[in-house]
Amino acid sequence: MSSNRNKPEDNQATRVLYQQVESVGSLEKAINKNDKYNENWLGHTINSGAAKIDNALLFGATESELSTFRKSYKEHLIHLEQEHGLSVSQQNGFFRFDLKTVE
Repeated sequence: MSSNRNKPEDNQATRVLYQQVESVGSLEKAINKNDKYNENWLGHTINSGAAKIDNALLFGATESELSTFRKSYKEHLIHLEQEHGLSVSQQNGFFRFDLKTVE
């Protein structure tokens, strides 16, 4: 897990990622911008359970979907808030990054 992250930078990177997805039209191109380091935009190893959860939270995922990526997905949601300053909200059964906290 990543630690001692710059929360404002992670918040900004997440906001920019939403914009990039819209402009490049591909989630895969946008999320793997640091792939030469084998990390996603939040510093999580690409294809790890954490990175898969990060990706799923961009557009929304159910609890069942999140648990397929990592059984301890709730711990990762806490990590995202504590280490990255990114809150996750749940609406209509879907978890996603809370855009209110992504300024």
